[in-house]
Amino acid sequence: MRMIRMLLLWAFVPGTTGAAEQNLTTISNKAYVERMAVASALAWPRLAAMERLKRQTGFYAEAQILAYDGTAAWLIDANGYKAIAVEPVQALGLSSDYENFQQLSWGGRPTVYMGLGQELPEQEVQRLFSDPAAVPELFALATHEAFHFFAQNSWQLPSGSRSTRYPEQALPRQYRQHLISALYASLQGDADALGKARYWHDRWQAEFPQEAQDIHFYDIVEGTAEYIEGLARQLASGAPDSSETWAQSVRARFPEAAVLSLDGESYALGALAIYLLEGKDASGWQAIIEGQAPAQRLLASVARRVDVPDARLNHRIAEDVKERNRHLAPAIDPVVSQLQDAATLRLLLPMAAVAGSIGLSGIYQVEHVPEEFFVGLLARFSLPGGHATFEGATVALAVSKSCGEEGGFVVVPFAVGAFPDGQARRLQLKRQGMEIDVPFPEKGDGNAWCVRA
Repeated sequence: MRMIRMLLLWAFVPGTTGAAEQNLTTISNKAYVERMAVASALAWPRLAAMERLKRQTGFYAEAQILAYDGTAAWLIDANGYKAIAVEPVQALGLSSDYENFQQLSWGGRPTVYMGLGQELPEQEVQRLFSDPAAVPELFALATHEAFHFFAQNSWQLPSGSRSTRYPEQALPRQYRQHLISALYASLQGDADALGKARYWHDRWQAEFPQEAQDIHFYDIVEGTAEYIEGLARQLASGAPDSSETWAQSVRARFPEAAVLSLDGESYALGALAIYLLEGKDASGWQAIIEGQAPAQRLLASVARRVDVPDARLNHRIAEDVKERNRHLAPAIDPVVSQLQDAATLRLLLPMAAVAGSIGLSGIYQVEHVPEEFFVGLLARFSLPGGHATFEGATVALAVSKSCGEEGGFVVVPFAVGAFPDGQARRLQLKRQGMEIDVPFPEKGDGNAWCVRA
């Protein structure tokens, strides 16, 4: 039997030891892993045994987290944690940056790789010190991503898009935020709230049918994963199972003062709607798995009740959207102009070569432009004989056959005179937010140059 150490939650509460009282500014990665292990032991066995979730969470009984900070590695599961040899983890070639994650099978078990970074972000440290019951964010993230990897992989759903139209419009965000507000009100006992939620949901679907169709997939997959994450947080923290506590938990992750993006709304809607479904609709969870979005299922049999818009909320969202468009313009407009120029050369990097997870500040569509746009891309591509790193760049994303078989590619546009001579042996490029160093690309169809995976 493997040796696994378990520690009690109170062992990590500030003030329990003299050392903790003297140093409230840091938590070692080892201590953080111990706290993740406590959360796993409290939450994952109960998630795995929940019959109402229709056997979608049973894998948590065998799931594990492989945590790595660049110099040390640990395995965490529902029974505890243990340090492991670092060399096999280093051989994976994955970034150890905080929140970098990847699906793995490790020792034949479903595993989420999770980068810890050399030290924890100050915000996370302070949150854990200030709240003894706080759940480590990396545990919550691992729980969320594990549900994507090991539960949803068998769901048969039509694909969608989480990109937002640029320039952004305020009206669909206003409708969806009113819908979210109505769900909060229902949790607080407002008997008319679900009827008002139906009103806003129907208006959004009727007036923005393309957006509703595109985001439907993410309303399901992100909504359900967020609900599972919320359950895990509740179980790990010992919070009472009440509508008030649930609403507070969702608000903490998605503050009502914030204006959510289109796909950000998917998370909050799922967490709220599925909680409201529990105990009322025995077939609700199965219906969601089979293709009904959580809010759609919740409101299907609810009579619509006309609601009056919140003028302050609408104004706040309109101002926020205007400001977002102002910030997006210098990031997106130049890339769009380049792609619309027939002479522009396109460097294609295969998305299959991304090492670990990616980060984004947003995904956008522009009318009459087939590509989508990644704004604030954070990603590392591991490529034969080279690499590409993006740190906050804006690039296009295209599904293309220009390099042979159809695939997804990050597209970096070049003016004709700015692309190196084809006699060069390597392409070495440094631009703001990106660095590329790869063997010289192969010529693809049209104006495409292809970096091979």
